[in-house]
Amino acid sequence: MDKIDDVDWKIIHELKRDSRLSARELAKRTKLSSATINRRIRKLEDTGIIKAYTLSLNYEKLGKETVAYVLIRAKPGANYSPTMDDMANREEIEDIGAIAGEFDLIVKIRVAGIKELDEFVFNYLRKFPTITQTQTLIVMRNWK
Repeated sequence: MDKIDDVDWKIIHELKRDSRLSARELAKRTKLSSATINRRIRKLEDTGIIKAYTLSLNYEKLGKETVAYVLIRAKPGANYSPTMDDMANREEIEDIGAIAGEFDLIVKIRVAGIKELDEFVFNYLRKFPTITQTQTLIVMRNWK
């Protein structure tokens, strides 16, 4: 992997804040030329450091303002990869991770409300024979 320097980090920082910035606006904010910005971004994309440009959505306006994390305990020795593959295709799930500690997996879910969350946990998650226990943590307020 090519080393990234302070200039690359400046560009990354600005793109994280707004991935739609033009090269001209990025040049203004970083005090670099547009040609340098374009070359650096191309390098960051080619090396796989920048993988995609994404949206930041207003979930309240979309009616999906309830966020929860579900901790999942799997059967000891169970292969839960097929379960995770199935979950990865669900619209409600924003993130899935295998974790260390008392539980095996953590799933971030975004839904319209408690009723939808209840249906998701009880009618979907708990159907998997590899899942032995869940603990749902509802996010009350977000800062970032």
